[in-house]
Amino acid sequence: MKPGIICFAIVFAFFGCKEKDAVRANDSKEDRLAVYKLIDHYSFAYEKGDWDKLADLIHPGAFEFISRKEFKRQLDSTLSRKNYTMNIKSMVIDSLYPFIRYKGNKYSSLITKMTSDMAFNMELDSAVCDRLKADTTVVIVDCHIQGRHLLFTSKEKGYAIYLADKRKWYFLTDTKESALMVDKLIPKKVREKLGD
Repeated sequence: MKPGIICFAIVFAFFGCKEKDAVRANDSKEDRLAVYKLIDHYSFAYEKGDWDKLADLIHPGAFEFISRKEFKRQLDSTLSRKNYTMNIKSMVIDSLYPFIRYKGNKYSSLITKMTSDMAFNMELDSAVCDRLKADTTVVIVDCHIQGRHLLFTSKEKGYAIYLADKRKWYFLTDTKESALMVDKLIPKKVREKLGD
């Protein structure tokens, strides 16, 4: 009888005494697959220029900071200007970190790798890659010129967030421009656990 009581005490101590809203790691194969699928959809929407679909994949709280209409306008103006047009060729997960469960939601930080092609209406000088690396907030890991095209690959930090009330995974980038958004939408306890 004593081994049964000891076993019960260990199980109770392990499961029964946890804080209700504790931050816990919870890595499941289904979660990992769902995040890869999220980024596949995000990449496809980017490649096709489907800004409505892209907006549907971004954490809904982001639109408390910028309207969906303004978001789409800024994407259009960033990707197509007087002297260039930029096409996103692909976006994949480079690194996916353990999942954290908090108040029913799930969080993971990740690094994405995006391949882009900027087509210019002018000749490019050899220093354009250096200027791009200096002017951007993302990490440029590859850059070269091919005729009037600037082909580059960048890495950027982001978050995959499962909102239990929506029963859906969302994406949120983590850049200097989105810092206030990240601070508001991802609880401090979670950011600390994710190593941020």
